[in-house]
Amino acid sequence: MAGTLDILGETRKELEEWECNRMDILVATSFTDGTLVTINFSDTIGHSKQVPKPEKRDDSNCIWLHPEWRENSDDFRSKTIIPFFVSAASKAGFRISGGWEPKYNVIVFRCLRGKCNDQHKNQKDALKDSKKQADTAPTET
Repeated sequence: MAGTLDILGETRKELEEWECNRMDILVATSFTDGTLVTINFSDTIGHSKQVPKPEKRDDSNCIWLHPEWRENSDDFRSKTIIPFFVSAASKAGFRISGGWEPKYNVIVFRCLRGKCNDQHKNQKDALKDSKKQADTAPTET
């Protein structure tokens, strides 16, 4: 029994340090410069990453969306922004959830630890998500 618990403990420790595929997305170069640059969004998801207070947000500690995506309404966030990131994560092989945090006035994404995406399980949904992402993705101008 003790050996099984040791294996379980080691497995849990390994799961906390898993590597994920790249999840490249286009974002603005800075708050004032809407030029698009590609980043690996999966690098921004992790334990204990705190949202800066509004008065301390700047280009050194925030990632800015393309200017055409700066609309800050419940409808736009829930129907466009959050699904875009969730779909991109799914394609990279992991699952995230996103939700509005009114206290900080930001969308916060969290990794759904232990839930892997099996695209082969439901290819129809993967194709639908891919088309939706292509239709709503910001375009370089």
